[in-house]
Amino acid sequence: MSNVIPFRSKKLQIQKKLLTLIEDLQEVYNGLDMATDANFKLTQIAEDTEEHYNRVLRQYVDEVGAENVELGYLEYTTDIAVLFEGGDVSIKFVYNPQQLSLFPEDN
Repeated sequence: MSNVIPFRSKKLQIQKKLLTLIEDLQEVYNGLDMATDANFKLTQIAEDTEEHYNRVLRQYVDEVGAENVELGYLEYTTDIAVLFEGGDVSIKFVYNPQQLSLFPEDN
């Protein structure tokens, strides 16, 4: 009897590659799912923080007057539009239905 080493068939080689690629794809898909979830959560946090920032900025504008608001404070607001008219800079509040809700629907 001789010592013959059988070579893998081409089918088995391809199957092994497919199984390896399946594992790689599963890992990538899991990573994409985690990234999507993280993006959604961070977007919600950003929106909530922006809303809070807008409310605090409105209080500040009421306290110091629109003409005295530092421009750096306007960089992060989603509730104020800056208008340049001639040489004057003015600000106006943009409609935000969440801030104008007097009677929340949650009872």
